[in-house]
Amino acid sequence: MNGDSFQGLEVLNWLCATFHKHNWTSGEIILEVEAAVVSNPCKAEVEIKKFLVQKNIQYNAFRDAFILQDRGAAIQSIQYGLSTKVNYTCVAIEFTKPLSEKLAHRFISLFAKDCKYYTLPEASDTFYRSKCPDGEFVERGGCIVVDHQQIGILWITDFY
Repeated sequence: MNGDSFQGLEVLNWLCATFHKHNWTSGEIILEVEAAVVSNPCKAEVEIKKFLVQKNIQYNAFRDAFILQDRGAAIQSIQYGLSTKVNYTCVAIEFTKPLSEKLAHRFISLFAKDCKYYTLPEASDTFYRSKCPDGEFVERGGCIVVDHQQIGILWITDFY
C-alpha cells in the first residue's frame, strides 16, 4: 500500500468497519486492494482482469474494455455509488455527503500520487460478486485504482 503499510492497513480496516456499520442490504459494496506489479498503470487491462478473477469479481460490460478517468471523476463516481436513494436504498445509517467524500478520498489515499483510475465504459455496466436480480433497477458507482505496486477496487451497486 502507498506509503507506510501499517497506515494503509489502518485506512483499509477503517473503510471495512465503516461499510459494515452502515449495513448496506439493498446491493453490495466491493472493496479489495492487492499488491501487484504493474509496469504501466496507463495500460493495465491485463492486470485488472487477473485481479478481478483472483478476487472473484465479475463484470458485465457492453464492450470488454476499461476506460481511464481522472481523479475528480473517480471520487464523484464513488460518492454517487454511496449516495442514499431515500425511497430505495436499505442501510442502517445513511452515507452522508461528507462521509462519502471522506470514504472516497481515504480509498484513493491508499495509492501512489501517480495512480490511474479506471471504470467500465457504459453507465449500465457493473462489477458484481452477487448477480443482480433480474428486472431490477440498478445504480452503481466506484472505480478501480492502479499504481505500480497495487490494484484496488471500490465499487458500489445498489439494487432497487
